[in-house]
Amino acid sequence: MSVDDAIRETIRILKVLRSGKKIKHFNAAKYLLRLGLALRRLDMLDCASVIDEWVVQICCELATSRNPKTTIKLARLLRKLISSFDSNEQIHDAWRVLEQAVEIGSRVPQQDQNTYVDTLAPCLQKILRRSWTIARFDAWSKAEKQVVGMLVKDSRRTYLSGFAKALHNFAIDLNRTGKPDVAIKVATKVIEMRRELLEMDREIFLSDLSSSVHNLAYYLNRVGRSETAMEVVKEAITMRRELIKQDRILHLPGLSLSLHQLAHYLDGTGRPTDAVEVVEEALKLHRELVKNSRDHLPNLSSSLHSLASYLDKTGKSESAVKMVEEAVEIRRGLVLGDRKTHLPNLSSSVHQLAYYLDKTGRSENAVKVAEESIDMRRELVKEDRMAHLHSLSLSLHQLAYYLDRTGRPEDAVKVVTEAISLYQELVKKDGKAHLPDLSHSFYRLACYFWRTGRSKDALNQLEEAIKIREEFVAKDRGAHLPKLSLYMHEMASHLDKEGRSEDAVNAGREAVKMRQELANKDAKTHLPDLILSLENLAKLLHKTRRSDDAKIVEEELSMIRQKQRESGLDS
Repeated sequence: MSVDDAIRETIRILKVLRSGKKIKHFNAAKYLLRLGLALRRLDMLDCASVIDEWVVQICCELATSRNPKTTIKLARLLRKLISSFDSNEQIHDAWRVLEQAVEIGSRVPQQDQNTYVDTLAPCLQKILRRSWTIARFDAWSKAEKQVVGMLVKDSRRTYLSGFAKALHNFAIDLNRTGKPDVAIKVATKVIEMRRELLEMDREIFLSDLSSSVHNLAYYLNRVGRSETAMEVVKEAITMRRELIKQDRILHLPGLSLSLHQLAHYLDGTGRPTDAVEVVEEALKLHRELVKNSRDHLPNLSSSLHSLASYLDKTGKSESAVKMVEEAVEIRRGLVLGDRKTHLPNLSSSVHQLAYYLDKTGRSENAVKVAEESIDMRRELVKEDRMAHLHSLSLSLHQLAYYLDRTGRPEDAVKVVTEAISLYQELVKKDGKAHLPDLSHSFYRLACYFWRTGRSKDALNQLEEAIKIREEFVAKDRGAHLPKLSLYMHEMASHLDKEGRSEDAVNAGREAVKMRQELANKDAKTHLPDLILSLENLAKLLHKTRRSDDAKIVEEELSMIRQKQRESGLDS
């Protein structure tokens, strides 16, 4: 309908009203709605709002009608008005009218309320997916509660089922767009609905509920609530164990996925030994699934990759090599079928294999494997630079380390210099995420410079590393102090080699101070490093003829060693 047509139609209505001729309220509202749409197209939003209010007032009067046909027309009219706001990005106005529509629904005769709500319900689902803020979600929750309250039992089941599905998908979208905190609110609402549905029919709705509980655990872990996530995913596992008794093949993938996630949360909370036990069960289930369908091979390789990581953390690096080698073999086969999809995962497993090989004393093999992961990641960077640049820089950083361990520090300098260049590019996009990696690459470059006799260059790189890390320590001391203490310890040693003994003593004192703070919080982890820094400081003090100070440090060192022996930490 054109603007001119809408205006002419409205003038006709107004003339009829002035003449005293009777006109149906519904037709008046319909024509006014068309006028409002036309005015909105002309960006005359204030005028359109006045018309909209008029439409709502007419609807309020129509709500008292006893005619079922009028009820359906009323709901459709309001739905069209709400949708017009939504299509014009006026989400706040859409919510305002929707809330009025719910209020109008309370005036509709009881026998017609289900029809009214069923007709209006799609508006809630549509606007729901556009409501990205917590404030709008709260408004939705209030309106939804009022609407559901009108429904009789049978309609309530259908309505709740549809809405729970829409909300479930909405939470997934929120998480994907970087809003896991809001996703938690939405997922909690979904679980509330699905628990009610479970009471109506456990066999039908248990699977949906287990899926929502599993997802809630994932969102909780993303916002750092790992302990809570573990408890939640355990509930999902309990549900899915019940489900596989009903249909093993259908529900086994869900159970294995939840077990895999539980292992991840256990590892994230410092329990890799428990994680090994859980992921081994997931691995067993994945192997069973692969026998029925090779479509499960990606999940099998993922569990192998994760198990390797947990085994390594529990001191079983040789076993980790075997697990990740199997993951690499599976992923090579998958890449042959779909290179674009599976190459990122293959490059990740190859990267990890290099790490475990070096850790088990096979640094030469680690170099070759790391070079292969770099080749893969260079290919990936050509496809999507920003998505894969960090992975490439990480592989270069590690290759430099393996080269240095095999007696090739000059080659290590070249490789880590490229890694630094890539990290600097990444820092321009997101400094907070990538500056710590850049700092550590500067530290590694300093180490390689020292081994090639370029001590001044080494000190310059180490100063850069310290400067960056100090900024992060000020924001998150616990996370970054260990690395800063390492850099300061190394700085003291190399300043001494350069003949700058006084500067070396000052750096040595700083390193000791930091490591004392760390050891007070976690002696098992940090006491060995503190002893090294105290030994180094005592040596520096003797060298600068401060024997009394050196004696004090040595006495402290003796006391720490005694306590270490008594507590068994020296083992």
